[in-house]
Amino acid sequence: MIARGGRSSLSARRSAWRTLGWFGAGALAGASAVVFTVGVVRATSTPAFCAESCHSMQPAYESYRRSIHFDNRSGVRATCGDCHVPYESGHPTVLQYIAGTLWTKAIAGGSDIYHELLGKISTSEKWERERPRLTAQVQSWIRKTDSVSCQGCHDLRAYSGPGNFMAIEAHAGMLKRSTVDCTSCHSKEVGHVYASAAPAPIAPAAEGAPAQPTSTGVYTAQQAERGAPLYQRACAACHGADLQGGGGPALVGKPFWTRWGGQKLSSLWNVTHVEMPLTGPGGMSADDSLAVLAYLLQRNGLPPGGTPLDDGTDLSHALPPGPG
Repeated sequence: MIARGGRSSLSARRSAWRTLGWFGAGALAGASAVVFTVGVVRATSTPAFCAESCHSMQPAYESYRRSIHFDNRSGVRATCGDCHVPYESGHPTVLQYIAGTLWTKAIAGGSDIYHELLGKISTSEKWERERPRLTAQVQSWIRKTDSVSCQGCHDLRAYSGPGNFMAIEAHAGMLKRSTVDCTSCHSKEVGHVYASAAPAPIAPAAEGAPAQPTSTGVYTAQQAERGAPLYQRACAACHGADLQGGGGPALVGKPFWTRWGGQKLSSLWNVTHVEMPLTGPGGMSADDSLAVLAYLLQRNGLPPGGTPLDDGTDLSHALPPGPG
């Protein structure tokens, strides 16, 4: 026969075990919910998911594949979520993840599903009509969030070194501001490169036709002529004496236009001047690297003009999409 005190002790132990069991089950359920939620967010933020599950996003996906966020020298590829979901590219706090990542994902995902069902951008024509509005919407969001998705990967204070003076100078003013707006400079050539969006202050000459001086040219024939031997001395070992490639990629014809069509001249010059040659990055003077750039433009059929290419306003021009 169990005494009253013993029954009370047994009941207390059973109650403790039940409480512990409920606590353990709750903890397991919570952990499973967190893992499931994070997994869903990651899986639905990849380019493969966005492109394959949503037919309407094909134009955006193709323009993303032409951008420097898809293929670049550093070998780091930014995904859809890295740019369009706050804190996805960084290490958020719990509050940031809930109020930023999950909230944005829920609102944006719901909106995407709604407009997909309505067929708002179901054709290329509809996409082109809606693209200016959608672009403005994304850029407005980036400004309002202090470019948090950009800063998840890029630290403006990290630019340094003698071969990186352009980046240091370009971002010096931004570091003094209370907010960061990356779209003020990088609105067209970073995440998505649309052929129809690229301004065409210069146009490729007809294939096989000699390039003639024209008011739309951004370099001179003399500058390109000076750049030819500079290219042979600094670049030919990797890219070939005839620009057809070797250890490095080809810099003429289809490979050139696939990589650089629609990009700003500043992007091409930044690689030429800051990152090249591999044996001594940043070893060429600004005038020499601009002459090499002029030579590349000439070899790819872009006509010369009456003013030499310089490191000022001319570099804001964009290359055309390239010959069809």
